[in-house]
Amino acid sequence: MYSDFQKFPPKKHKRSKLEPKKKVSSAQGLTSGRLSLPPREPIPEPGARRRTGTDRNRTPGRVPGGAAGRAPGKKPSAKPRASAKRRTRPKSAAANRRPASFRRYRLRRLRWGRLVFVALLATAFGYGVYWLTGPGWTLLMGRLRGDISQATGANGPLPYTSGAYALLDQRIGAYLATQPGQYALAGQDLSTGASFGIGQSTGFSAAQTIALPVVIDLFNQMANGSLKATATVALTARDVAPGPGFIGAMPAGSRFSLDQLARAALVNSDATALNMLIRTLGQGQVNNFAAAMGGGPSALARPYRVTPLELTRYLAYLYTMDNAHPRALAPLMKDLAQVPSEGRLAAGFPKGTQIAHIVGDWPHEFHDAAIVWTIGHPLALAVCSAGVTQAAAAKVESHIAHMVAQFELTGE
Repeated sequence: MYSDFQKFPPKKHKRSKLEPKKKVSSAQGLTSGRLSLPPREPIPEPGARRRTGTDRNRTPGRVPGGAAGRAPGKKPSAKPRASAKRRTRPKSAAANRRPASFRRYRLRRLRWGRLVFVALLATAFGYGVYWLTGPGWTLLMGRLRGDISQATGANGPLPYTSGAYALLDQRIGAYLATQPGQYALAGQDLSTGASFGIGQSTGFSAAQTIALPVVIDLFNQMANGSLKATATVALTARDVAPGPGFIGAMPAGSRFSLDQLARAALVNSDATALNMLIRTLGQGQVNNFAAAMGGGPSALARPYRVTPLELTRYLAYLYTMDNAHPRALAPLMKDLAQVPSEGRLAAGFPKGTQIAHIVGDWPHEFHDAAIVWTIGHPLALAVCSAGVTQAAAAKVESHIAHMVAQFELTGE
């Protein structure tokens, strides 16, 4: 007969994968003819700490980290240690939400940014409208007409040539024939060298324009290193001369730098400052330099006389010096740009045109000589008058400047 053990074999029980498979001897498994299996350990729940062999070998009642198992001198932690899974868990959307104050700050900053952008855009648009309604539209249309005329060849001789300036001379001469008094003018295109003029060699009282060759000689020596702008000159009784300016009213022995004297002679028409410069440079040196620039053999011979042609030659030489030594000549060009215009040559050119000039006023004689950076070419222009009032001379000078500006714009 078969025993119960042979007839009914025991079922295989599931064992935990964590525990090693134990071997059971036949003596232990057989009691009263039946197989006795070892007690099955419970399967650990997910997330629970699994017991290891080390935990089973510990003394019962001792807990790791407890009072009994804690090393001496260590305090128990206030909170249980968080698991790695909890530490790496991403925050919820509510935790990432910005506070209301931060959102208001961002909204306010965006509004200020839009306001600044709109303000800059409106400023640029307003300046563009102002430029077009002012000199911009005239300059733009003049350049466009000139380009079209040159491309099509409809205006005969090209602009800024001697032939074209001859037509300008005829128009200015016809205008001056209708004006009372005596007028003479000279002009030179500083880019092409073409010149024009009416009565260019007529002599007039130099008045304050006599300072032009003196100051050009001074800045020529400063550009070459012979003199320094900070060098000072003492005022003497022989230097004092009547007229505008404040240097003549200063006590004798007062010292002034060379650049201060040049500014006073040009901008304030100070005759005392001019005498101090002539004494410093030497009258013979100034005469030689003026002759080298294309002026008369004795520019400082009394009574001081000058012609429109000499003034334009001085200005042309100054323009060449400014291109060669722009840093050294910058104070002089700045002083000439600050000379009061009184609505004369500067009034006839479009608003915003760069101009550096010098004026000379004498009883019934008025002169204005300037370097004008027109849209076409830089131009040296000098207009002298005699037997007229200052208001009449200013009107004629501004009208001549307007005719020259129209020629430079259109080439006609």
